[in-house]
Amino acid sequence: EARMTPGAALFSTLQRVSGSLREGQKEVIYLDGLDEAFGPTGRFPQVALPGLLPRHLPEGIVMVLTSRPGEHLHWLADPTVCTTRDFAPTGQDNLEDIRTYLRQQNHTRRLGLDECFLDRLVEASEGYFAVAVLYLRDRLELQEELQAWQHDPARIPQGLTGWLTTQWERLL
Repeated sequence: EARMTPGAALFSTLQRVSGSLREGQKEVIYLDGLDEAFGPTGRFPQVALPGLLPRHLPEGIVMVLTSRPGEHLHWLADPTVCTTRDFAPTGQDNLEDIRTYLRQQNHTRRLGLDECFLDRLVEASEGYFAVAVLYLRDRLELQEELQAWQHDPARIPQGLTGWLTTQWERLL
């Protein structure tokens, strides 16, 4: 592989990994930050990984390219071989995942939160799953605050910024 082009060496390595996978097993490779490093808005003007990414991956190999919202990877993600997934915080699938998590926690931990209040928590999370987790994690220790939120949902910290602000106020 030392004499191969970088693209050929990568493909050779991926083939070896593919050959070592058991039936149905997958190996996922994450490439993050390409939109910040390369392309039209990146630090480097050239195209990322020119000729490096194979057109077709060996069986069982999956590559995930991440990008912040916007048209940052359109120059890299060939729609004939790539599937684009939008994980915008306010996307319906994301909000439904948060709702499902909150319902499960409510049931498992027997929190007694009504459906309307859970919907308010989903809305207040602004689509940030971590915020929904933090609402319940911290609130389990502070049941009074959770009850206060149920009586006045306007007091629920809004999104990550709201949650961080409340934590800062507590520290002060």
